[in-house]
Amino acid sequence: MSWLLSFFGPWLYIVIAAGSFAAAWQTQNWRHAYQERKTVEQIHADQLKRIERQDVKAEAYEKAKVVIRTKFVPITQEVERVVNTIEYRDRACLDDAGLRLANQAIGAAAPAASEPARAVSGSQPTR
Repeated sequence: MSWLLSFFGPWLYIVIAAGSFAAAWQTQNWRHAYQERKTVEQIHADQLKRIERQDVKAEAYEKAKVVIRTKFVPITQEVERVVNTIEYRDRACLDDAGLRLANQAIGAAAPAASEPARAVSGSQPTR
């Protein structure tokens, strides 16, 4: 048996070393693939969060559009109807209903009197 070990000894060490090297190489490949997969999953999760935020913003925008349609479009249509009546179209005066609607449209577009106006950005006091 010792002559068999002495004959295969150097080759056995080479085969063991090559097997160990291949196993280490494969382990590094697994680690690299795992890190790459984690990175791709993180990017995917970030994209999903961004899409969800955009969906929330789009929904809020659509709600604001509905509010504008329900609040201002009827007022605009009624003002146009009153202004386009035959007796007021050629003159620059409105009846009481038309004046009330025009004032209501102007008042709806203006901020409330209790709200202060926004400050002008970048203004410096003069000396």
